[in-house]
Amino acid sequence: MTVINNSLLSQAIIYATNAHIEQKRKGTELPYIVHPLEVMQNLLVMDADIPLLCAGVLHDVVEDTDKTLEDIEQAFGPEIKGLVASHTETNKALPWKERKVQALAHCAQATKAEQMLVLADKLSNIRAMCRDYAKVGAELWKRFNKGPLEQAWYYHGGVKALSKLATYPDTEASYTEFKELVYQLFGEPEAYINDSDLEEQEITVADNKETLVTVLISYGALTLNGEEFGSSDIGSDSYEYSIVLDPQQTEKLLLQLRKEFGQELSLKEIFQKHICIDGRYFTFLRYCEKHQIKYLMDTF
Repeated sequence: MTVINNSLLSQAIIYATNAHIEQKRKGTELPYIVHPLEVMQNLLVMDADIPLLCAGVLHDVVEDTDKTLEDIEQAFGPEIKGLVASHTETNKALPWKERKVQALAHCAQATKAEQMLVLADKLSNIRAMCRDYAKVGAELWKRFNKGPLEQAWYYHGGVKALSKLATYPDTEASYTEFKELVYQLFGEPEAYINDSDLEEQEITVADNKETLVTVLISYGALTLNGEEFGSSDIGSDSYEYSIVLDPQQTEKLLLQLRKEFGQELSLKEIFQKHICIDGRYFTFLRYCEKHQIKYLMDTF
């Protein structure tokens, strides 16, 4: 658990409160400072350190007030200034879409701390948007420079850019909440097959003393090859099998996998955790049959 440096954090809270003193939260009568405070609290839940907590409460000061990054550095030092800078749009003259494309590209390559700051901010925003949409419906979009289609593109982009945070124990819950709220408000993104999904590849799904299972994707077709060691339901001590999907059925399967499990997981993770559980082929067959995916199977 983070040990709170009350002095530095209190200074940051007072600094942000004074900087935003005349501002209100968009579309409400609430003082703006409630948003930076929620961002700080979101970071605290993710066990952020003191500089990151300070950056959370200060994250909009440069973008939305007359304060500068140099002011932040003078008051709080280079580390906090750097964190605030990482989440500050500096060229407001650019068109909205161009600025957001740049922000998403930067976010995808950012450090974990920088991504946590973005997540804490976006989580606060999407919570407020979901609450307000439940109250005012489509009137919500009049508060923003861009409408629901553009906002959907941006927030779905944020889900993708921040997806690495789903892999850390301290950020997984917050990322999951963010993703679920984005899907709740905007719907799930249209499923698509990653370019890498159809590349020539061989994936080891299971390799142990009981079974060896690999997935081969070649020329657009998928083959699940396996060998079972020990007793089996067909009466032999060990046997091999091969399950083949033609290119059309392979594309149908991959599209269904991406629709159901999203873009964050690799094919190896999907097969290991969801499709060939414990390396057993029958779970794969059941999945294919459930989604009407045709296959040919040989055992030998």
